Amino acid sequence: MNYAIGAVFVVAAGAGVFFMARPHPADEYPLSVADTYQRLSHANLTPGGGEGPFGRLTASVTGNGENTVEWTAHGSMAGFSCALHLNPIAATSTKVAVSCDGGGAGSGAATGMLNTMIRDAVIEMVDATLNGRAYDAEKAKGATAYRWPEDVVHHAGMREAVGDAVKMQADLADEQAKMEQERKADDVAREAATNGQPTIDTAPANPQPDGNTP
Repeated sequence: MNYAIGAVFVVAAGAGVFFMARPHPADEYPLSVADTYQRLSHANLTPGGGEGPFGRLTASVTGNGENTVEWTAHGSMAGFSCALHLNPIAATSTKVAVSCDGGGAGSGAATGMLNTMIRDAVIEMVDATLNGRAYDAEKAKGATAYRWPEDVVHHAGMREAVGDAVKMQADLADEQAKMEQERKADDVAREAATNGQPTIDTAPANPQPDGNTP
């Protein structure tokens, strides 16, 4: 009997430790929506004169006054916009969803990868702001965002960006090959037309009859 009671106690204690130790989702914070909005809408996006998520781009903060904050940044060669959506889980618990879009001039196939990098840095800024700590540029490279859900807007990662670039290069090579084939075909057709022209007849169009002709 004592063994049975002890076993039940151990199981119950183990379950309690499991539930106590289980980490909460990385994108959830023990703050009300109002408090979360207040903190994110007053965040300093350029700490240290340009060490924030947008680097030295000109950054600004706007919001709808309730549950959406938008962090934007722009410069002469790039621009980004990140929407922070605040969803209440309980009276003092909020889930934050981060979605970013934008790009730089000439980024091409790397646009998706660039947006993913910006989102990772923005998530680090969100986490730092809501936890009352300093922004960490090293964690902004993906360590903080690692446990977050993916962006609802799909952005290519490094592998996909490289794949897109390779595909773009292959497509360009195909187009160049097609153009070269067409050029050669035109040259062949032009040469055939030139060689196939009738020779010039030097005989008079209306020959005069000779003396034997009656």
